[in-house]
Amino acid sequence: MENSAKKMNSENKYRTIAVTVTPFIILGGICIGLGWRYVSRAWNRKPKPKLARSMSFSALHGGKLAFERLVDYHNNGGKSTNIDADIKKLEELLADEHPRFKEIQRVLARLEMSRKEDEAMEVLNKALEKARKQGKPHEVYELEILLAELYIYK
Repeated sequence: MENSAKKMNSENKYRTIAVTVTPFIILGGICIGLGWRYVSRAWNRKPKPKLARSMSFSALHGGKLAFERLVDYHNNGGKSTNIDADIKKLEELLADEHPRFKEIQRVLARLEMSRKEDEAMEVLNKALEKARKQGKPHEVYELEILLAELYIYK
């Protein structure tokens, strides 16, 4: 009888320990699972996409085109040099399959400084008609903007 009493006491002792420890183990497992889920999401989180800006807004904000105009003006000294070369370069740039509008804008700025907007407008109008016939809406839009800029400076 004494053995059975000792056996019952030892079983009760382990049972009470198990009853008190089990909720902590379960809660600990839940906390570890939630923590792992949060950390794995934080590691795999994609960066937020940056808003795309148009070329004109970023150029105004950054001032790169304005700086390039100042450098061109300083290099030319306000003199009308290389007008024919600039017009040829403008025609070559506009003849490309994918025109580089920043470079075109730079050439137009040099022509504006030498007071040759009329020749530049003729070349741009020809390119605008060609782009309309080919059905290139983005190119038409950019050329119209460049023409509007030339009309403003004229």
